[in-house]
Amino acid sequence: LCLELSREAAHVSTAYDEVLRATVDTTVKDCMPYSWLCLVQVKREHYRAMADYYVGLGLSDQQSELTERSAETLQFLHDVHQEDEADRPAVPRTEEQRKYLGKAHLREALFMHEEALRVNRMCTELRKKSILQEVLKHYHERSLAKYEDIEEEDDFQEMLEPPPVNPSTKFQLSLSYPDFSHHQVSDLFHSLGPEAVFSAKHHWTPPRTVQL
Repeated sequence: LCLELSREAAHVSTAYDEVLRATVDTTVKDCMPYSWLCLVQVKREHYRAMADYYVGLGLSDQQSELTERSAETLQFLHDVHQEDEADRPAVPRTEEQRKYLGKAHLREALFMHEEALRVNRMCTELRKKSILQEVLKHYHERSLAKYEDIEEEDDFQEMLEPPPVNPSTKFQLSLSYPDFSHHQVSDLFHSLGPEAVFSAKHHWTPPRTVQL
């Protein structure tokens, strides 16, 4: 489940990254408030951190042997299309290997959470959103607590820099238009008169003076 959540979070992060690149690289940037651009960047980093966190959580908490499904997911979990295939981390078979790879992803999650907090601090408008700051700090502290839980003082092994999580989703999103016929509303202009007479579809002549 954690690996699936990781790929879903990576998919959301990728979507925000595409929105940010499409905005910054075009003239749309001049039409959008700076705080909106910062918020998109904050969400991109936040969900990237969540992707790494769930990988680290799933691997560090795994006590028994990996199932065949989990091993297959881990085999193609990392996105190495911009790197050499040799840089793809091997599927961890032992508890020590799972802990090592999980710890690397947790550290990466901390970096991404800290980046999200940094971008949030840089924007004056976002700093005023106390709820947003509380959410970002909560998930940063959660990742930090999990990382410290598996950290060992005498562990001097060089830490791996894992590639990004390969995005994937099981949900197909599509645009849908609202169906206003499902909601009964009162006509604001009903008191003006019958629709057959007072209708915008009729051709209206210029105003004339009428003598009564």
